[in-house]
Amino acid sequence: GGPPGTPPPTRRGKGGGGRGGDGSGGGKNTRWRTIRRIGYGVVAAGILIPLLAFMLAYVAQDVPRPGELVTNQAATIYNSDGTGVITKVIPPEGNRHEVELDQIPLHVRNAVLAAEDRDFYSNPGFSASGFARAARDNILGRESAGGGSTITQQYVKTALVGNERSLTRKMKELVLSVKMANQWSKDDILAAYLNTIYYGRGAYGISAA
Repeated sequence: GGPPGTPPPTRRGKGGGGRGGDGSGGGKNTRWRTIRRIGYGVVAAGILIPLLAFMLAYVAQDVPRPGELVTNQAATIYNSDGTGVITKVIPPEGNRHEVELDQIPLHVRNAVLAAEDRDFYSNPGFSASGFARAARDNILGRESAGGGSTITQQYVKTALVGNERSLTRKMKELVLSVKMANQWSKDDILAAYLNTIYYGRGAYGISAA
């Protein structure tokens, strides 16, 4: 009830600070914004740093050409007339005898692909889920670390990097597998794998198996 034309009195919050009250709401919002920005930065660093490291390693690592990786094979010693076998010398690395891919029956190749790497002809040389699982298990020190590798990774491990259980070795295996998948044909990789891998019961390579 004041004189005509006088605006009605406005209600103030208990703190007298309008929407912000005593200003603590604005401070909380600022803190949350800072926390979110830090979180975004951590996530971005977690993605960009490994990606940059992978790119640098990809450029630095060299992949041999098909045929340059020669595996030790069994040597057969014949008589001077070439008709009789005197003995066979088996190297410590096994009794391999390399064969061409077209010498391996198609059903044998398909059986290996079905058992080891169903997506071999379409994957980029590695399995993202398999690598993540192996990295996790290596970090946690689990006995089962190292599973889930593609055929390309298995070949790289056998022929180039060894089977040491470490994250560094697994990263090198990943880089070389991707580069090999880009530089080699899938048939060359499959042939090298079949001629190199251990099949059990003393058989090294598909011919011995």
